[in-house]
Order: sequence, then structure tokens, then C-alpha cells
Amino acid sequence: MAWYEEAQVNTPNVVWGGLVREGHSGENIICLGLDAEVSFLNLKGGHDPSDVSYDPAPHSCELPRLAPVELDFPGDD
Repeated sequence: MAWYEEAQVNTPNVVWGGLVREGHSGENIICLGLDAEVSFLNLKGGHDPSDVSYDPAPHSCELPRLAPVELDFPGDD
């Protein structure tokens, strides 16, 4: 069933199933950056559609920027 039909809200930008390996923490699994405009949904394992979280705050963080990837193709000079 489509999420909109179940929850009557549009699908967020980021949807996480919420599953974490037994004995492990859900911390630091997802980094949404510091952009307050990102919509988020944690399905918390998907067992109960009424027990979900739209709060992106636990996943608000900043990571170091990655170096750009440069591809060099022969004859592409």
C-alpha cells in the first residue's frame, strides 16, 4: 500500500525503515546534515503504521566533505 494512502501525508524526502541489528544502536546511522528543510520518516521497523517518527533532529549532523571524483578518459582532452 502506498504511504500516502496509509498515513494521508506525502512521502518525506528521506524514509528509513528503522531497523538496527540486535545489540547495536541506531545512532550515527543516518546523517541528514544541518538542513532544517529535509522531511524525514522513521518507520521504526514498520510493524505499526501509527508508531512512526517524523522528527529529523536525532539525525541532524555534519560530516566532512568528500573529495571530488575526477574521471580521466583517454582522448577526452
